[in-house]
Amino acid sequence: MKPCAMRFNGFTWHHNPKELTIKCKDKMVKYGVPYFKEFVERSYNEAMVVSGVGELYGESCLEQYEKLEQLYKDGKCGILCLPSLRPFYACFEKLSVEASTKPSVLTYSFTFTQIKVKEDAVLLLPSVVLEKDCSLFEVSSAYDISIEKLVKLNENIMFINELKKGTVIRLC
Repeated sequence: MKPCAMRFNGFTWHHNPKELTIKCKDKMVKYGVPYFKEFVERSYNEAMVVSGVGELYGESCLEQYEKLEQLYKDGKCGILCLPSLRPFYACFEKLSVEASTKPSVLTYSFTFTQIKVKEDAVLLLPSVVLEKDCSLFEVSSAYDISIEKLVKLNENIMFINELKKGTVIRLC
């Protein structure tokens, strides 16, 4: 499966970031059971922090940045889709312009922080419009919903392996 373009709240990056760092805070938890040994286990219950550096190209790079900046200023949280990762609920925490020595290139940095919510509440979007032809399995994987649940929600779908671009898929 081809990695997705980075997306957040209706904005799709024309070029994925050139640098992407994902930090997952973890903590050590000590367990003790009466009459048995204690043991220590790593717990990954903290939120991920995604930061990176990207470049916007061409004559419209300033216009692209202004759209990104408006998204940041809106302050809304939403589903963040990153290349090779499952989408998750996040908030846009930081956005800044970096110095650029190239003409028609705008370099920027950003930070998103994952918001932990109950599993059923992760998908706040009631539906999604497919951007390309795909299968229900790909939708299931991208949005972390079982195929069975998607089939129940989308009884109108006749062929789960042949979904066309523009098809509306109910997610909840």
